Amino acid sequence: MAENGQPTTEVKLDEFIKLFVNHRPVYGIGQNNIEEAFAALCSYDGDPKKIRRDTLKKMLMEEGEAIKPDEMSLLLSRLTGKSEIEDALLPEITA
Repeated sequence: MAENGQPTTEVKLDEFIKLFVNHRPVYGIGQNNIEEAFAALCSYDGDPKKIRRDTLKKMLMEEGEAIKPDEMSLLLSRLTGKSEIEDALLPEITA
C-alpha cells in the first residue's frame, strides 16, 4: 500500500528493505504461542479463556509500548471496519 492508502504493485529497494526489516514474517511462532499469549493477557482478569474489552483496551493503551487513542482507532478501523472499540469488540473476548 502506498502512503495514500492506494494499492501499489512496485516498491523501491529502500522501501523494500524497510518493509522486510520492520514487517518480516515471524519465524517459529505458531498458534500455540498465540494461544499462550492470549491466556497470559486473560489471566489479568482471572480467566485463561476470556478477557474483558475494557481490560484489553487499558492494557493496549497503558502498558508496554502504549497505543495512542488515534492509533487505536486507526488499527481497529483497518482490522474491523469500526474505529471505536465498543463497536469493534464484544464486551468479553473469548478464545
